[in-house]
Amino acid sequence: MRGIKLYTTIDTKLYEVSDPSRDLETLLLISVIAKRANEESQTKSIRRKSAYKKAKDAAADSGKVFNKLSPPFGIRYDESQQKFVEEPDEADDIRKIFELLKDFGVDETCRRINQISTRRKWTNKAVFILIKNKMPLGTLAVFSRLKKDGKEKRIFERFIENYYPQTVSDFDFYSALKSIQERKRDRVAGRYTLNNFNIFKKVVFCQVCGSSMICTKTNVRSKTGNGGYTYLTCKDRIETGNCAAKRIRFEYAFGGLLELNEMTKLMKSNISGQEKNAYGTASLFQTLANYKEVDHRDRLEISEKIKAHSIAENQLSNLTTSLNYDEKIPAVLVKKLSALEDEIETLKKEIAILNETHDEHTTLNASTSAEIIDIFKSEKGRISLNRFFMENKIAFKFELKEGRVLYASIFRKTDKGLIGVLTVAIGFPLRKPLQKFGLEDLKDIINLPPNYTDEQ
Repeated sequence: MRGIKLYTTIDTKLYEVSDPSRDLETLLLISVIAKRANEESQTKSIRRKSAYKKAKDAAADSGKVFNKLSPPFGIRYDESQQKFVEEPDEADDIRKIFELLKDFGVDETCRRINQISTRRKWTNKAVFILIKNKMPLGTLAVFSRLKKDGKEKRIFERFIENYYPQTVSDFDFYSALKSIQERKRDRVAGRYTLNNFNIFKKVVFCQVCGSSMICTKTNVRSKTGNGGYTYLTCKDRIETGNCAAKRIRFEYAFGGLLELNEMTKLMKSNISGQEKNAYGTASLFQTLANYKEVDHRDRLEISEKIKAHSIAENQLSNLTTSLNYDEKIPAVLVKKLSALEDEIETLKKEIAILNETHDEHTTLNASTSAEIIDIFKSEKGRISLNRFFMENKIAFKFELKEGRVLYASIFRKTDKGLIGVLTVAIGFPLRKPLQKFGLEDLKDIINLPPNYTDEQ
């Protein structure tokens, strides 16, 4: 203590060990003051925790607001209405994030939202916190602080539902979450071809060896001075050189898709009776979708039941997590838990009867080549094309023969393997290969940088 002076503001006194004869007296006074200060600090801490617990209980029981000065992103407190309301621009960012998550991985979602958002910088961590805390559903995640081994740690306590206004619908929230889980399960990368140019990504295979095909672009300029051509190339040919299949200009592959659609319409016009009903429509896309054998009259009922199922599962998850935190489980909560479990089981059975899948399937209303080309012209349309193929378990096989003749086959993926649907052979002229379908040049729609290679 020698050389140290202690000044206490509560009694405006200065304590120092300057007189050796009063050392013991001074040390005792300092010890008493320090003990009193520590006890006061502990008392304030207990009172603060007690007040916080009461505020949380009041929020859960009656929706009483206790954090109006620190609302989350997308929410603000309106003093005139005495409640939380949406912050429109910020809430739009959150809704856009969940729309993007349906089609892209978290990295790409952050990149795209940061290009248009002026409110904040989005990171992977921020997006995952949105999902984990369920704030977009109007839920407040409540945490407690636990001190262990000298370190303070936040411990999840419970969810308080309907505390904030809901900024994202249950359907959009869980659709985005399901897409994330499926990308992890199927190991399908969220990254897509630049501008999502390759509509055949993950669904096209070499007719010769069965390997997947990847999208590449050469740096060789054409005679017209345009940039090099874009190709679909057998992955085995690139990596090992064992496959002798020719690389296929992307224009030919796209032309093969258009020809498959034309052939479907031709078959429709030349068949009758029960076979004609099996095709159901002249559109290739609707014909493929019809293989799902989903009764369109049941779609609305299925959608409503899936929504109810999602809400019930969310409530069950929140309740279960809360019970894991409580040492004593009230009987009323046990009863509610049992009722939710029964409701979920009933909904599962009803949905299973109406439809074997909970998937939200992409639909494409296109029956002519011009309509398919119009869809391809926008990035959103190209994403829809690729998503349609994957959702409906469609696969393509291409092989280029002499004379620029493409053999294009379309298959359905089943548990028993690929089942053929249709095969066409189409020859292409050297220049303007898609002129037959009213398209002068595919590069007029989109162009890739030289030496580009996508990830298949």
